[in-house]
Amino acid sequence: MARWNKTCVLLGNGNRYQDDSGRWHEGEQVESKVYCNQYTRGFDEKSDPDVGLRDIGELQIRSVDYRDQLRLRFNGREYDITAVTETGHGEFMRLQIERVISNA
Repeated sequence: MARWNKTCVLLGNGNRYQDDSGRWHEGEQVESKVYCNQYTRGFDEKSDPDVGLRDIGELQIRSVDYRDQLRLRFNGREYDITAVTETGHGEFMRLQIERVISNA
């Protein structure tokens, strides 16, 4: 049963712009705090010889909150969003998140 008692911060870069010379600038990071469900699938450390030690997890958020962000902050740590799956007839998104421990 969904509790929706946790929050995460989606990290996007909505202020990206191109100057007159055609160069792209990142602008300020846009943060969106949203409610989420944490799945018990992960948040344990996995070992991969090519990548190293990884922290993997899965969160569920409402589809209206997700705008193709590539990163998020959860429990004080930043994660890359590595996979997105639509569920619940398009009402929800499941985000697989991953963090390489050596980069933390």
